[in-house]
Amino acid sequence: MFSGMTGFGTVQVEEEWGTVRVEVRSWNGKGLDISIRGPFLLPEWEYVLRQEIKAFGIYRGTIRVDLFVQVRNAEYEVVVNKGLMSSLLEGLSEYPQLNEKFSIYDAVKIPGLVQYYLKDPSRITPSLLGAVRQAVKSLMDMRKKEGREIFQLVQSLVKESADLSRKIEERVHDLDKAGFFDIREETSSFRKDVHEEVKRLKMNIKIFRNKMREKGPKGKAMDFIAQEILREANTFLAKIVDAELSGYALALKLRADRIREVVQNVE
Repeated sequence: MFSGMTGFGTVQVEEEWGTVRVEVRSWNGKGLDISIRGPFLLPEWEYVLRQEIKAFGIYRGTIRVDLFVQVRNAEYEVVVNKGLMSSLLEGLSEYPQLNEKFSIYDAVKIPGLVQYYLKDPSRITPSLLGAVRQAVKSLMDMRKKEGREIFQLVQSLVKESADLSRKIEERVHDLDKAGFFDIREETSSFRKDVHEEVKRLKMNIKIFRNKMREKGPKGKAMDFIAQEILREANTFLAKIVDAELSGYALALKLRADRIREVVQNVE
């Protein structure tokens, strides 16, 4: 079965000390890219949260985690980037009018200028991890649902491609019996042998079906195999001038294109 790469999950937890809300989003990606954003995000939190997400068996996609934490009666450690602050004050001194309007509220909005951390984050950690797990589980349910829908569509497209492959093979056989490929005149350059292409097409469709049944990430591999099927379809169109065979090849090309488009969202 497939797993898609698009999903969303959100969880809010109320505790005696405050509130935790987690939102997790995922979409297409060539590899696995996890970004975590939130207030007073401690380095150890980020590492642990990344490991929690990977533990769900996510191998591919862009994952964004947004943390919203409200703590009642909390004590914070404030860290000011002194170098950036000095540069800011020096720059403001050159613009008196702007300096008069600039406030501490404007300063804290500057990325990297002021950071604040909870002095005692230990009571928050269990609730935060629990909320992340629940949110990622909801996201995974959505990715699996999308995967089931994609599987049904791809299965149908591959069956149609296999039927077209059989018709192409039968048509090539009929042309062969009629001596279509025996003509060797220079003016008949479009009547080139395609028996090898027929074999490769059947083989690639078989490989694709086997890949569909495998466990784990398979989106990139299926995209590559579909590209090979598309290449064979283009070869039939380029080599053979026969209305019936060209019709089958064109239909195969359209299905291979559609397969490639759909499997872009398979993990």
